[in-house]
Order: sequence, then C-alpha cells, then structure tokens
Amino acid sequence: MLRAVVGACLIAGVTVSIAFAACAKGPGSAPPPPVASAVPSQLAPAGDADNVAARAAAAQSCSEPVTVLLNQADGGVMFNNAMTSADAGHLDRGDRVVAALSAQGTRFRCCFDEWMRTQPERKTAEMMLQVLLSPDGSVADAGVDPTRSDVQDTLTTMCVVSVASKVEYPPSPRKVATLIEYPLKVGVEGR
Repeated sequence: MLRAVVGACLIAGVTVSIAFAACAKGPGSAPPPPVASAVPSQLAPAGDADNVAARAAAAQSCSEPVTVLLNQADGGVMFNNAMTSADAGHLDRGDRVVAALSAQGTRFRCCFDEWMRTQPERKTAEMMLQVLLSPDGSVADAGVDPTRSDVQDTLTTMCVVSVASKVEYPPSPRKVATLIEYPLKVGVEGR
C-alpha cells in the first residue's frame, strides 16, 4: 500500500497526524487502512448498546466540563518550509482539519467527565482518536485505537467517536481517503 505521511501538526496544543493512504487516484490506488478500533457496540453488553449510545449523546453536551485538555502547548512549529507550492494546499487542509477538531474541545472534554469522576485515583487520561475521511471530507469510519489509549470505557469511546463523526471536514485536494489521528489528553484540575 502506498502511503505518504503528510506530517504532524501542533495547533492549539493538539497534535494531529494526517496520513494519506494513496498518492494518486485511479486504478492501483490502495484503500486506506481501517480504523484500528473495537466497534463501540462490541464493547457494551448486548442489549445495553442503545442505552450507552443515548448516554454518549447526552454526555457530549454538558455545560461545564470538569476535565481540561492537557495537550495544549504555548506554541510550536507546525511544518517546516521545505515544500513545493503544490504541497502547500494540502497543509492548508491540515490546518482546517485541526481547527475543526479543536473547535470541539468542550464536547470532547464532556465525553471524559463521567468516566474521570469514577476514577478518583487518575490524574490524566489519554485517547487516540482515528477518523477515516472519504475524498469528499465525509467520515467513512471513526474509532479509538485501544492500543494507544488508556481509557477502555464504552461510554467515553462512543461519545468521542460521535463528536468526531459530526465534524465537517474539508475535502482532499488530491481526492484520496485520509486517515487522521487526533490524540486527546485530559485531566481534572486539582488532582
């Protein structure tokens, strides 16, 4: 499979990796890898999936989240300048993807609230969100990589995936599917 990694972004303190699954459109282009995640409904007991989905939808709209985003930095270099002018448009898309996800910060924080309340010994929690975008920017798949997340909670996972699935993403300039990895690190003030 032909994959070119566009880069790692640091905007508003949140790092995002955007990996292009194919460099060219047409015959022979390999599809992007699937999102590495257990299906949230498989994490929930049978018959409880609808209840968890309803609770996840409600969780993302809290008014004052108790968690804070911890992966915020004072600044950083998003990309270096060693690129062609043709590649610049692709990096602009990266900025727009990061801005779209960053705008959901409060909703992401709300997703972690209930779980963090039940984990008084925990100071932080980390989750690697993965979103597979179709060439037009619509969400083809979304999940959480359980191997790079220390939150193995169905409600929290479904909530984060739900928030990410509702975001409006820009289309691919190269008309290829795009895998986005968006790390979330949260904590509770005073712990």
